[in-house]
Formats: sequence, structure tokens, C-alpha cells
Amino acid sequence: MKAVNKFWMAFYILIVMGTSPIFAADKLPTSFKHYKSYVIRKTNDHMQGKVYLAPELLKNTVKIKPTNEDESSKIRITAGDDVLNISFDSGASDDPSFTIQINQARETSSLVGETLYISAGKKFYTKSGSNNYYVQPKKFHIVNNKIIEMQQPFYLVNQDCKTSTTLVMYTKKCGEAQKVAVLPANAQVKILLAEYGDNTCKTSAPLDNEGKNPNMNFLVATPFGLVGWVSTRGGYLQTAGKPLGCIRYIGD
Repeated sequence: MKAVNKFWMAFYILIVMGTSPIFAADKLPTSFKHYKSYVIRKTNDHMQGKVYLAPELLKNTVKIKPTNEDESSKIRITAGDDVLNISFDSGASDDPSFTIQINQARETSSLVGETLYISAGKKFYTKSGSNNYYVQPKKFHIVNNKIIEMQQPFYLVNQDCKTSTTLVMYTKKCGEAQKVAVLPANAQVKILLAEYGDNTCKTSAPLDNEGKNPNMNFLVATPFGLVGWVSTRGGYLQTAGKPLGCIRYIGD
């Protein structure tokens, strides 16, 4: 009986270890599966940032504990001719971001997100939907002691979405050229790609609270497999976007 109890106790511990965040292994993207994580956080802060470093950077990385003057831990990376000081802040209302100082420059760079990847070639990668309408995977590099985003043809969205109103798909952006398909409200679609950068359509739509145009262009696929461009107005938190209901601004 004791042997049986020991077996079940061991089995229970294995289950807990596998399901607990403390014991669970991080699920990293394939490109970063060999990277090592460093946790950065402010004292008594409920949120923490994780920086994943390429193995080549580890020997020249130091973690700096919080001090009386600076209540946030940091990591310092010496990579070639550059010295990077990286800290993390959860923000005033859960707006997480990393602050990066290059070579003690007066001006720092801020990268939004809770997770940051840094390659041996000093490229920075983030993937966050905070203060945005959808999750954006981004890549950055160092230019004149600043962190600058590297342009992409599109942002990959790859998200299932329901329509909130009638949706019309076109062969070109901005509702131009030929119609590909017309779908009713509550139809299921998949958002494939987002237009990179600001909206390029000429429109008289009113601006949002930040003075930006809330109309955006997405490449969308129907369940059958037809693909076309859709122009949608962004929503906010619980208010659905139109016609792509899932495109909502998450943030203040």
C-alpha cells in the first residue's frame, strides 16, 4: 500500500511540474530555441520582462541588481563595440516596454512588449499587441546609437476573425479595382497580412483619439480560399472593428 501511495505521489508531482509556470519550459520560436532568458523587473512590480540572448552574447552579459537610485534590475551586454543597458517597465496601466541605452547615449530607445530577443548580430525582435490593433512581429537594428525598426513588405497577422458588418474584398487596397467577394456580418474569415506603415488610402474618415486614421488595410481569405484586400475601421477594447470585428485597439 505504501508503495502504491508513493507511486501516485510521484505521479502527482510530475503533473504539477509539467503544468506549473515555474517548471514549464518556455515555448520559444524555432529561431530562438537555443537562447537563454534573463528576467528584468522593478521592485514590487507585478509584471516582468524577459530578454532572450543568443549564446554568443552570454559571456559578455551582466545582470545588475536594483539600487536605491534605480529600483529596476538591468542587464548590460557588451557586443563588439557596443554596450547595451536594458531595463524594463510595466507602464502606468500595463503598457510593458524595454528601455535600451546604447553606449551611454543621452537618448534611449523604447521597445513595446514583455519579451525581447537579441541575436548575436545585435538585431532585436519583439512581438506585441499592446497599444495596437493587432499583434505585430517586429525586427530592429542599431543606427547611430538608436534602435530603428527594419521595414517589412507587410505585417503577418494570421488571425481568425468574424465580420461585424458586411465585408467587401477587393483586388487592390483602398476599395479599388474589382470585387473579389462580399460576405455578410458574422462570417468567419482569416486575416493574412496587414499593410505595413500608415494607411495610404485617401479618405475623409474622422481621426481617432490619438489623431490617427483608424482605417487600415488587410489581406483577407474566405473559408473557401478567396483572397482580397479589406479596408476596416478599428474598434476599441470591447467595441468591434468594422467590418473586421477582431481589429480593436488594446490600450489606453
